[in-house]
Amino acid sequence: MGFSSASAGVAILVWPHETVHIVAIVFGSAVLVASLLRYFASFARTERTPDRPLHWAALSTVGLVVGIFLLADWTVSLMALMIVITVYFLANALIELLQVKRSGLENDRAWVLASGTMALVVGLVLTTSLIAPKETPVPRESLGLLGDLLGSWLILYGLLLILRGALRTAGDRGSS
Repeated sequence: MGFSSASAGVAILVWPHETVHIVAIVFGSAVLVASLLRYFASFARTERTPDRPLHWAALSTVGLVVGIFLLADWTVSLMALMIVITVYFLANALIELLQVKRSGLENDRAWVLASGTMALVVGLVLTTSLIAPKETPVPRESLGLLGDLLGSWLILYGLLLILRGALRTAGDRGSS
């Protein structure tokens, strides 16, 4: 996981324009495919309450419209993805920082604290860029900031995971 995180970060920093378009297409495609699968699953459900397939089909229809919309305008897809990523970073930071407080493992405490602090900083910077005044055309700068921030964070996070795994493996070998 550490290597794939670091590799994704390098790709984002080296090829920002191409990576942004690919991410937007993947995000829109994922919503579209998930909605299609949910639509088919709504009629294949084993419980036969009359309203259940209708609810799932309605949700799938909304998902299809959203997926098509996201694929039609990649900037909308990226802004939606930016909101999702911001929420993820803030939730990740909260969970990791709470884990530090409750963790009894002295060895991992510093690594989890570093990771949680990095996620908190990224989440707060992204939140600030999302709520910036919209009088100026911010999306291009926000997306550039998102790319730089995500690329850097993925590299640092990947390196932290690699180092943490190496230390844990060395500790396991030393204790056996």
